[in-house]
Amino acid sequence: MTLPLVAIVAAYVWLVFLPGQRVIAALETELADKRAFIASGSHVSQCRVQFEGQLADLRAYCKRWQAKAYDSARLAALYGEIAELLKASGVATTHFSPGRSSSSTSCERLSLRIQCEGDVRAGSQRSDKARKNARATVG
Repeated sequence: MTLPLVAIVAAYVWLVFLPGQRVIAALETELADKRAFIASGSHVSQCRVQFEGQLADLRAYCKRWQAKAYDSARLAALYGEIAELLKASGVATTHFSPGRSSSSTSCERLSLRIQCEGDVRAGSQRSDKARKNARATVG
């Protein structure tokens, strides 16, 4: 009578109790990992504060540059400078067309299409001489 009872108890231990204990141990390990993750969450708020500071710095930087963005008068003067530099380089400008400017919250994009004809080497030599003369005049 004791032998069948021992066999039933052994079968219960091997087939039900021990596998259940393994599952419980795995769940306890997972719970401990999740608790550790939650406990480490305090550094997340510190990182958030740091990133908000960096974002404020970036917005201030963009605001300073937006104040220096080209208005239509300054843009016309810039295009005039480019045209004069092209003329001074000795190339013939066959096409000079400013495109649309597009602005976003952080930058401004200006487009310009230029087509030129002429000897690039001769033009670059003239440009170098013009730069040297400009430096000599200024310096």
